[in-house]
Amino acid sequence: MSQLNLIDTLIVFAYLAAMILIGLYALKKRRDVDDYYVGGRKSGPYVLACLWMSSWIGGATVIGSVDKAYSMGLTAIWYCGSMAVGCVIFALTSTRLIQRVGARFQCLTYPELIECRYGPSARLIATITTFLAYVAYTAGQFLAMAKILSGFLGWDLTASIWVAGASMVIYTALGGFIAVTLTGVAQALAITISLALVMAPILYFQVGGVERMVSQLPAGFMDVGAWGWGTVLGLMVTIILTFYTSMDSYTRCFAARDGAAARRGTLLAAILVTAVALSTTFVGLVAKTAIADLPEGATAMSAMVSLMPTGIRGLILIGLLAAIMSTGSVCILVASANISQDIYKRFINPQATSGRLVILGSLSGVVVGVLSVYLAIARQDVIGVLYIAFTVNSAGLFIPTLGAFIWNKGGGLAASLSMGLSLAVVVFWYVGQSVWPDSGLFALDPVWPGLLVSTLVFVGLGLKLPLNAQERLKLADFRA
Repeated sequence: MSQLNLIDTLIVFAYLAAMILIGLYALKKRRDVDDYYVGGRKSGPYVLACLWMSSWIGGATVIGSVDKAYSMGLTAIWYCGSMAVGCVIFALTSTRLIQRVGARFQCLTYPELIECRYGPSARLIATITTFLAYVAYTAGQFLAMAKILSGFLGWDLTASIWVAGASMVIYTALGGFIAVTLTGVAQALAITISLALVMAPILYFQVGGVERMVSQLPAGFMDVGAWGWGTVLGLMVTIILTFYTSMDSYTRCFAARDGAAARRGTLLAAILVTAVALSTTFVGLVAKTAIADLPEGATAMSAMVSLMPTGIRGLILIGLLAAIMSTGSVCILVASANISQDIYKRFINPQATSGRLVILGSLSGVVVGVLSVYLAIARQDVIGVLYIAFTVNSAGLFIPTLGAFIWNKGGGLAASLSMGLSLAVVVFWYVGQSVWPDSGLFALDPVWPGLLVSTLVFVGLGLKLPLNAQERLKLADFRA
C-alpha cells in the first residue's frame, strides 16, 4: 500500500520524467566521444566537487548508512567517513598528476591510462576488473531506488528494481557525461540540503535533543568501534584504495580544466561527504529510538521519511532519488566506456568513428543495466553489494597503479599477473564465504589476501624481470 498521497506520487514521477527529458536535451548538446565521456575536459572545481559528491554519495550509500546506524549505532559513520578521508588523501597526492597524464595522452578511461604504462594485456585485465566492479556499483543504486519505490508506493521489490534500472539507463544512455553534469550540481545540493539542513534538524527537535536520544539507545550504540576494528580497518583501506583504482576517480580528473581545479574540486567534495556522514548516522540513531523493530523489508530511512510533514516528505524523496540517479548514471557511464572504448575500439575496431563509439556506448549502457538488475535481484543487501564492488576494484589494481607513478620497475607481465591473480583470489574468497561460511580462513576480509597476492606478484616479478626496450620507452613517455 502506498505511503504517499497523490501530490507526492506525482512529484516522484515528475522527477523521473524530468531526468529523461534532460537526457534528451543532452543528446542534442553532445558532439563527440570526448563530450559523451568527459564533458570536453573543461569542468571547474565547483562542478567537479558536486560530481564527486553525486557519484560517491548515492542513494545506496545514504540508505545503507542509515540502516547500518539503525542496526549497529554510531560505528556506521565509518562508511561515509572513509570516503571523506579518501577524498582528502587522493586530492593531495594524485589529482594534479592524473589530470596532466590524462591530458597528455587524451585518456578517456582508467584502463587506457594503465595501457600507457604497462601495455594492452594489463589494460584488458583492468577493464574486466573495472567492469565487474561497476556492474556491482550500479546494482547497489538500482536496489536503493527500488527500496524507495517499493516502500513508499507499495510496489513489488523486483518490479521496482526494473523500473529503477530502466529510468537510469534511459537517462544515461541518451545524455552521457553532459547529462550527468547538467544535473550533478542540483543533485548534490539536493541530497546535502535534504539530509543535513532539513531532515536532521526536524528529527533533532522531534527526538528532544541528543542527550535524550542517547539515553534511549541500546547499550553499545555509541561505541564507535562496535563494527569491529578489523572490519573498520578493512573497510577504510578498501575505500581509500578504491579512489586510486576507481575509473570514476580518473574520469573526474580527466574532465577537469586543469590540475588545480581537479585538486580543489576533490577537497570541496570531502566537506560535502562529511556532512552526509554525520547526517546519515544521526538519522539512523533517531530511527532506533523511534522504532525499536522495523517491519520485515522496511528500511530505517523510509521509516524516518514517513514521519516528515507533507511536502517535506516529497522534498526528501527527491533528494534521495537525485543521489541515486546521479551515482547510478555515473556507474553506468563508466561500465559502458569499458565496453565501447577499452574493448571495442582498442581490440576489435581501432578505426571506429566517434559517432559509432557514442552509439555503442549508449547500447552498452543498456547491457550494463540489465546485468545490474539481475545482480540487484539476486543479492538484496545494499552495503553488501557496494562492499563487494569496492573490494574487487581495489585489491588487485592499487599496487600496479601506484607503481605506474612511483616505481621504475615492473613491466606489463608483472602488472597483468598481479591484477589477474588478485582478482581470482578475491572472487575465490567470496565464493568460499558463501560455500563454507563457518570456515575460519574465509572469515578474513577478501581485500587482504587479494592485496597480498597483488603485492607479492607485482614486486616479485618487477624485481626479477628487467624492463624490455618497449617497456622502457613506455615508462619514459609516461613519466615525461
